[in-house]
Amino acid sequence: MSEAQLSYDKCYVCMKRIGSLFCHDCEKILCVQCCLDHDVSTSNIRHFVIDSQNESCVFNQKPVCTTHGMEFISFCMDCDCLICIECNIFTHYGHTLDTIMKITDISRKNTRKTIEELKSKVKITSNMLKEIRTTKLQKLQSDYEDYIGVVSTRSPKLQQIVDEITKASDFCQLEMEPILEFVGRLECLRDSYTKTCTQLGHILREKNDVMFLSTKKSLQTDLDNLEEIPQMMQPKTLDAFQHGDFFNLPDLVIKEIQQKFTIG
Repeated sequence: MSEAQLSYDKCYVCMKRIGSLFCHDCEKILCVQCCLDHDVSTSNIRHFVIDSQNESCVFNQKPVCTTHGMEFISFCMDCDCLICIECNIFTHYGHTLDTIMKITDISRKNTRKTIEELKSKVKITSNMLKEIRTTKLQKLQSDYEDYIGVVSTRSPKLQQIVDEITKASDFCQLEMEPILEFVGRLECLRDSYTKTCTQLGHILREKNDVMFLSTKKSLQTDLDNLEEIPQMMQPKTLDAFQHGDFFNLPDLVIKEIQQKFTIG
């Protein structure tokens, strides 16, 4: 049903006045006067009535049983699903049933809790990414630059300089690759948390109980498959350059040869 149609239809109850309101549960157009009587009725107290003139309103068809094409009347606790009267008689007879209203209230509370947990996970992963980028990666690069700086300025032997710089460069590259992979994994995880959190927020704004439970169930698989936050990655540390060993390298080699061949 389009918004244009809703705007100019007559009230379903009195059939006289133009209906400016739409009951999502009854799927009927109502005028203001008849809507007041509609809201007073005990059976309609939880019905979702919206302004048909509101351009932001989206009217979705209320879910019905796919097997029997009938409206849902209760919730089967054993099968974790909405059921119609035909389902109740033929398929779910003897099962534990509860009201849609009660199950929806419980599910909304759980959804709010899940949203808060996801927001917390988004914050944690964001802090982890910040720590990696501002601390761990910078320290790895800084250690590398300090190492080759000391080697370049204090050693007189060119080949030894090249060997030590290569050693530091290889170490930096080997440690950098898994860190960057971890960063990519964290970013994807944070995006998943954010997306699911947003979807749950939209679902939570759904006023119709049946619509809420149906939509929540369709998202539950994605929610169950969300990966938990991994432990923070701890890269290895580049050992400080040993000045003494570097300068005494020729003496150490000679001493080793003397010991091996008993020279002297």
